[in-house]
Amino acid sequence: MMASLPIIRYTCPKKRLIAMQKKPLIETNPHLTVTARYRKALVANVASSTAIETGTSVESIARLLTKPRKTQAIKKTGRSPR
Repeated sequence: MMASLPIIRYTCPKKRLIAMQKKPLIETNPHLTVTARYRKALVANVASSTAIETGTSVESIARLLTKPRKTQAIKKTGRSPR
């Protein structure tokens, strides 16, 4: 059974009371439903903002953001960390 969403009430300029259900942005914004487009737009946004702040090129920052990370595996010793 789904939990009911909270209802937000506000008054519009013509003094009518309107009730709206509060939904997450990811459910209401059509641009966020396609993950690939969302990720591409996010990288472009962050890259352009960072380029303005740092003076580097947008392309080089976007390349760094989309490059896959290589993480090192954590070795488990089987002993307590204390």
